[in-house]
Amino acid sequence: MVRRAGLWIFTLSFAAALPSLVGSGDTPRANAVVLLEPDGRASSSVAARSSDLQSADPAARACAARELGARGAESIASVPGLVTLLADDTIVSMPECIDDGEWHGGLDRVDDVIDRPTSPAREASRALSRIGAAAVQPLVAALGDVRATMRRYAAIALGLIDDHTVVKPAVARLETTLGDSDWQVRRSAVWALAGSGDASTFGAIAGRLKDDYPRVREMAARGLGRMEDHRAVSALTGALGDPEWSVRREVVHGLGQLHASEAVDAIIQRLDDEHPEVRQMAAWALGEIEDPRAAPGLRHALADRDAKVRHQAVWALGQIKDGASIDALVSVIRQDEAGSVREISCWALGEVDDVRAVPGLTAALKDRDGNVRDMAAWALGEIGSATAVDALIGALKDPEWKVRAKAAWAIGEIADGRGADALAASLKDERAEVRQMAAWALAEVSEH
Repeated sequence: MVRRAGLWIFTLSFAAALPSLVGSGDTPRANAVVLLEPDGRASSSVAARSSDLQSADPAARACAARELGARGAESIASVPGLVTLLADDTIVSMPECIDDGEWHGGLDRVDDVIDRPTSPAREASRALSRIGAAAVQPLVAALGDVRATMRRYAAIALGLIDDHTVVKPAVARLETTLGDSDWQVRRSAVWALAGSGDASTFGAIAGRLKDDYPRVREMAARGLGRMEDHRAVSALTGALGDPEWSVRREVVHGLGQLHASEAVDAIIQRLDDEHPEVRQMAAWALGEIEDPRAAPGLRHALADRDAKVRHQAVWALGQIKDGASIDALVSVIRQDEAGSVREISCWALGEVDDVRAVPGLTAALKDRDGNVRDMAAWALGEIGSATAVDALIGALKDPEWKVRAKAAWAIGEIADGRGADALAASLKDERAEVRQMAAWALAEVSEH
């Protein structure tokens, strides 16, 4: 059975300049990459798209940057034009460009730092990250540009490069950028450093937990969790009292990612936070840590006024597999107004796997919500108590086919012969899924 897991997703924004690919003398830089005999058509296409980087239409500029990025190393000659475009944060609709397939160049993470649909700067940062090594030094130079937008997107482009060895020469400059006067640049630099894979940046990132701007502190907390460095536990615990709820949420999330058992008592206190998202995150973190000490606080959270908090608290108790919470979870099934909370309570009882939960779960087979009945049948199959068979036989006539199928599966798991006749009747069910499950369960029952 697929388990209900925890959650989490969030957001942020970013800048850069026009550096030369050639050093101060006449000798090209040592790390410049030279293309090996590109075919004429490819070279011509790159040149044409490079020209479009200067189009009067911002959507065309964004589209050209995207297409150049899709070519990767073939577009090295376009690096200067792409770097220039990092200062162009004109908001445009997603241009109708080539479909670059599965490539996102780390962009499953980029919403952390870009808050808008797209822009030439965003597409240029993506393209430069895909070009890789040849773009690093120009991007480092762009971190010193007078335009905050340029600096912002330069940091993002560096953060999007997945190869940590390529980014390593930029780490020291990114650390310096943490002191930038623009909060969005600082936030982007934190994001990039956290993904650089360089443990030496830990102290610099932790220091941003005291930044004047809340969204920088958010990113610092998120970055510390992302680094998975257990040294962060102390710094994060100290930030649990941050005046901004969004920062507290990220701090709790980081502690959950780090499975910080030493922070359990402090996280439990956040179950009473004034903001529901912090309370919800605290429940998630406690479930991730799986420390039994959290169970009393989580049971208290079952009465929270916010259904999402109650849902997460139930999930956490299921993760902990707390036998002392059986009565509380059964009460949730009987009384909670939210079907999703009653459903996950059935799941949690299945995870606890204790026969004391059987009466509450058999009662849940008559819940008004089909999802609750379905999960109750699953939980009864997991527990495997023969005392549930009569109720499961009744569930073979449930109006929802998925409940009937799950009931058949549960009877097969329990393997009690009393279910044989009812399972045989289910071989004529209108749904093929029910008939298939009934046939499997009948074979299981017949073997015992």
